[in-house]
Amino acid sequence: MFQVSDAAAAQIAEVLLNSEAPDDVVIRLGWVGEGVTICLDEARPDDEMFAHEGRTVLVVDRQVSESLSDKKLDIEHSGDGAQLTLV
Repeated sequence: MFQVSDAAAAQIAEVLLNSEAPDDVVIRLGWVGEGVTICLDEARPDDEMFAHEGRTVLVVDRQVSESLSDKKLDIEHSGDGAQLTLV
């Protein structure tokens, strides 16, 4: 099952807050070619949803979630700061 760490969910919530996105806007994790990308979008009924402090912050459609079932979205700290990473 695809997982999202608490730290990653908090980072995504901060991105949404800083972007001043409306409450119904979330980050979508999806495929572009052979890579994974993120974009602003709205949740759809068949999405897997991940929340932070009661707000849905990340959505992943079922197909992507199944493809990433052995992965976890987490935070990696580097000289450039905290960055989202799939592990």
